[in-house]
Amino acid sequence: MKTCSVLVVAMLAMATAGEARGQADPSRAVSSGRPHHQSEFGCGAHYFAHISTQDFKTWTEHEAATPLEEQWECIGTGVPFVFNGQLHLSYGLHTTRVYPQNKTTLPAQWDYLKKNGRTGSFKRTTTPGIPAGSTYSVSEDGVSNFKKSNVMFHPCENPTVYTDPNGKPRMLANYRSNGIWEYAAC
Repeated sequence: MKTCSVLVVAMLAMATAGEARGQADPSRAVSSGRPHHQSEFGCGAHYFAHISTQDFKTWTEHEAATPLEEQWECIGTGVPFVFNGQLHLSYGLHTTRVYPQNKTTLPAQWDYLKKNGRTGSFKRTTTPGIPAGSTYSVSEDGVSNFKKSNVMFHPCENPTVYTDPNGKPRMLANYRSNGIWEYAAC
């Protein structure tokens, strides 16, 4: 039987009295009792929790797919997608909630995009600045055990990556960008 994974943005838990009556106020989203943009480290540090099931009755909770490891990590929205037979999770790093943009990798990404007409691959270990923009994690077993790539591939901070009918990843760029991104093998 195939296991179905569900990735949940942990910041979306509602905790208002009106929720039980279907009158939840999205502006009062909380994580662990804190308003969501004042959550972990006070900077909107969202992450993706991860549960899976084989029967939609019994659920298994896994380690977070994108654990927060650094104080500057402010993970925005993202989506799971399959590429080359592996489960991936794309998401944006909203590092500018903590640091000014000029201290992040965004200037290098924007410069590269302007110069080359496309985005590049920006490794955390070799790109000056604190990581920001679109990145991804890869499941090592197809269900859980996600490993961060530590590669930024676009300055967009809320990527929506999907696999087209030909199996090629594409992205609808959202916050701080626009247009469609297409994967190009190096």
